[in-house]
Amino acid sequence: MIRSQLVHRASRTLALFLGMLVATTAFTVLTGASDTSRLVVRGEVAKNFRPAYDILVRPSGAATKLEQTQGLVRESYLSGQSGGITMAQYERIKALEGVDIAAPAAIIGYAMQIVHVPVDLSRYAGAPGSGRKVLRVDVARKVDSGLTTVPGEHTFFVYVTDDKITLVPADGQGLPNPYGPTEVVGGKKVTLCPWDSTETTTAGDSVINGPFSEYVRTETTCWQRGKVGVVQGRLNPEKGKDVTVQIPLSLPYLVAAVDPAAEAELVGLDGAVTEGRYLEDAEPWKAVAGPFGDGGGTDGPSLQEKQVPILMASRTFATGSDEITVSDLGAAGVTAMTKNLPPAELRPALLAQKGREIGSTSITGQQAFERLPGIEPPGTQTEGEFDYFGDLWTASPPTITPKGPRSVAVQAKQLDPTTLDYSSFSSLFQPLSETLDVPFRDLEHHGGNNQGKKGDPFFKIPRWEVVGRFDPLKVDQGKDLAAVPLSLYRPSSLTGADAAALAALKDGTLAPNGSMLGYAQEPPMMLTSIAAMDAFTAKDAYPTMAKAAKAPIGSIRVRVDGVVGIDPISRERVRKVAQSITDSTGLDVDIVVGSSPTPVEVALPAGKFGRPALNLDEGWVLKGVGVALLQAVDRKSMVLFGLILVVCSLFLANAASAAVRSRRTELGVLAALGWSRRMVFRAVLGELALTGLLAGLAGAALSWPIAALAGIQLSPWRALLAIPAAVVLAVLAGLWPARVAARSHPADAVRPHVTAPKRPTRLRSLRGMAWSNLRRVPGRALLGVVSLAVGVAALTVLLGITQAFRGAAVGTLLGDAITLQVRGVDYVAVIATIALGALATADVLYLGVRERAGEYSTLRALGWTERALSRVVTWEGLTIGVLGALTGAAIGVAVTAVFAADLPPGLVTAGAVAAGIGILVTLLALLVPVTAMRRLPTAALLAEEE
Repeated sequence: MIRSQLVHRASRTLALFLGMLVATTAFTVLTGASDTSRLVVRGEVAKNFRPAYDILVRPSGAATKLEQTQGLVRESYLSGQSGGITMAQYERIKALEGVDIAAPAAIIGYAMQIVHVPVDLSRYAGAPGSGRKVLRVDVARKVDSGLTTVPGEHTFFVYVTDDKITLVPADGQGLPNPYGPTEVVGGKKVTLCPWDSTETTTAGDSVINGPFSEYVRTETTCWQRGKVGVVQGRLNPEKGKDVTVQIPLSLPYLVAAVDPAAEAELVGLDGAVTEGRYLEDAEPWKAVAGPFGDGGGTDGPSLQEKQVPILMASRTFATGSDEITVSDLGAAGVTAMTKNLPPAELRPALLAQKGREIGSTSITGQQAFERLPGIEPPGTQTEGEFDYFGDLWTASPPTITPKGPRSVAVQAKQLDPTTLDYSSFSSLFQPLSETLDVPFRDLEHHGGNNQGKKGDPFFKIPRWEVVGRFDPLKVDQGKDLAAVPLSLYRPSSLTGADAAALAALKDGTLAPNGSMLGYAQEPPMMLTSIAAMDAFTAKDAYPTMAKAAKAPIGSIRVRVDGVVGIDPISRERVRKVAQSITDSTGLDVDIVVGSSPTPVEVALPAGKFGRPALNLDEGWVLKGVGVALLQAVDRKSMVLFGLILVVCSLFLANAASAAVRSRRTELGVLAALGWSRRMVFRAVLGELALTGLLAGLAGAALSWPIAALAGIQLSPWRALLAIPAAVVLAVLAGLWPARVAARSHPADAVRPHVTAPKRPTRLRSLRGMAWSNLRRVPGRALLGVVSLAVGVAALTVLLGITQAFRGAAVGTLLGDAITLQVRGVDYVAVIATIALGALATADVLYLGVRERAGEYSTLRALGWTERALSRVVTWEGLTIGVLGALTGAAIGVAVTAVFAADLPPGLVTAGAVAAGIGILVTLLALLVPVTAMRRLPTAALLAEEE
């Protein structure tokens, strides 16, 4: 009988079949979408879960309040942490069970390394026979992506003549003060480019020896065209015959000590060596013969020196340039130079002359860096350069104050210029002039002890030996999406956080410059071994570094043994090791496995030399991103599955109820003929089950190409699961309609049940008539409201949980990458949910028109226009739409808030959007019943009513 009913009522069967097919296909595709989203997230997290190390250990109290409260680790930490962890604590960490690698980093300090870059001025010096000339060469520093220009880096005065210049005797015996090369001018012998050895003792330190004084920053050079040149204060002539100035640049390079074996295993530092060799395991400093006496007299034996092995970076990350302007001072300059003025009077006389600009050029930071001493054969040294470490400086971390979530402000400091004075080499080392800009760090000067003691075999200040060079960009720092802070090999990235900063930086970055006090800092450019570190921390070498000697290590990066992925066992191993480190050392411990870079807005105050205040994005690290993403996607998958199940079940229930309602006359006849309730129940349920089976077969065939077109991973087994799923859903959805059918009364064969109004009301408008019609058939009206409410609630929940998931993901590189990958899948789920709601609404309204076809025909026969009838149907549908949309949005917001354990930002807006879409869908769905109503055959239906 079931088969016969399905065949003889083909139109009704087809409608039911199509409804079940849509629900089954949607269920299969949407659950596939949920699984695809989950697999994408798990795969991406697994691929980027483990960074270069698992645990970061810092000195106690190193973590700021902002880091502690927001689960962050700041990127620019390393350059400001010069110690705090003892060697004993480091050894305890190495010995802990579960520790695979413990890689220490000890920041020793900044060492000044001086280079001289020649600038050829021959084209400005004039042709032979052109007479005397004085060139002024002004050097200004341009840094911070061109935003900062600091004048007065250096000023050179270059005197050029055709007449003979007589050099100072090379033995330097019996030199007058001032002294310098001489020339006969107007029959008089004139001392040129004078230098007075008594200036350093007769003038105050801040005037003469100050790092930015006129004395230090001004230099004169004298040349006889094509013959000879001599620099102020030197006895030996320049090597070449071309008019040249040597631009000195004292470059501050951060020196750090590492464990070579640990670095090689952790980040492959040994594989980044481009020249020479790598540091040997536990390579110590070595004693070499030196040129100095023992301090007890010039006849004493030579002191030995501590030669420290250095692995030097092959590139610099600091940007900036020396902008050089050449001017001709004319007759006034020549007059001042040939007046026989002492140096203290000549300098201001020349500086007062600006002259006429005749040319310009520039020197980049990379050009200067490339002139640093390279890998030298044993016992050799680059001529004119200095290979002693000399004095050292350590910089504090910048002071930052929280402004809001992931937003900080940097506080300016006060510069004490005396901290930049070199203990005994001030004429050699001159800090770059950007050091005078607004400082963001405190600086501590560690003067080296260059005095030997009688009987002490060693000179105190260590010297360096470059054993190899490494390319920082070749160091393996792990996945970009799982980068961790405190890498020794890259500076922090500072990009514009707003339109003004992006425009100022020209969409570039604020790179480090040559200031030890700036916010952006270079990573260590000179690496030595932990075993050689005591050359710096030994007693008397740097007396003010006693604190660093007791606890020299600034951070330890730990990799845990046995960690294979994101599984709970691996995560527990990391947690246990971190707890053991905390318990045994009391140090600050951060678990960084599963972390990802996240932008923190940094407000940087304006500088003194042109740089405006900038809001910058700096890539800090947010801890626990991987685990948070997994938890979020698991919650999302659970909610999506339940949502899809409810929507599809209610859609099927609506279709089944519609099928039962359309057969009320037939069911009433069967009841009148003596069919029992059980027989009717089994017949209806059997029809639904068979229809579900057919719909499942078709759904399995359709879901495969639909999923492929939508980019959803759908296995053959999941597609085949559509068949039993369709049968089960059809049976479950049909239980209530079958029960209603089994309770059919024989009177239903004559007229369907209509609820009579409690008291008659006068209808004053078409809207009132529509409302009255809905009240007459409350069951059908409620079904329409519920159908639409379910669709809108589903859309609200879907938007809400998607937004909540993105809230857990967005803001980190890993989260952003994952969100971009799963966004298409989310859109597929939204479109499918809207489609189900639209179909359910159209089904309810269409069946309503079919059930009341006789009434509409009667009204048409009485003279009602098509427009009036269409408006009645429209008001009925719109009432259902508004009630269903508002109810569904409210339910969706409440359900999302419960599942998200919070009210995600924008959830109410998502509910309003979903409600608006629901009402719009209702209006579109009204086209079906309005069109069906206009096509009703009036005469035939009136005949049926007789």
